[in-house]
Amino acid sequence: METRDIKQLYVLKKKAFSASGYSVLFVVYAVPHTGEDIPLTEGFAEKKQALYIRQEVEKYLGIDTKDWLTREIFQ
Repeated sequence: METRDIKQLYVLKKKAFSASGYSVLFVVYAVPHTGEDIPLTEGFAEKKQALYIRQEVEKYLGIDTKDWLTREIFQ
């Protein structure tokens, strides 16, 4: 995937289960023009960390988000 192909980024909340319970992680995904969701990074303990990364990548790539419907998915 080329960076110019990315049309949107979003943050996904995921729960990781283990024998001692579960933890919540936030993942930053990219959506290229082909439509598949590609994880860029993961493992953020706080949502604001993942949102900051998403914002900075959007700014760096020049992605305009003002007309998008924000997609938040909770699993």
